[in-house]
Amino acid sequence: MADGIWGWTIYDHPADYPDNVVVRGWRVENGLAVAFEDVVIVDTIDEARAAIPAGLRPIPRVASDDPVIVESWI
Repeated sequence: MADGIWGWTIYDHPADYPDNVVVRGWRVENGLAVAFEDVVIVDTIDEARAAIPAGLRPIPRVASDDPVIVESWI
């Protein structure tokens, strides 16, 4: 991976994939989080967690997060 902050967020049935759980990668670029174009589409939260690269740590959601955000990993 390149320098900088990289992470992955698990979404539970977001508006663009209302029938699935989605994992989106992102990186911080010029102070803004930029999402990867590719996503991982699965059926369960456990499958989404299994898609997260090894060695990362979960960050629990906070009250101000979109309700479909389950957690993020960095």
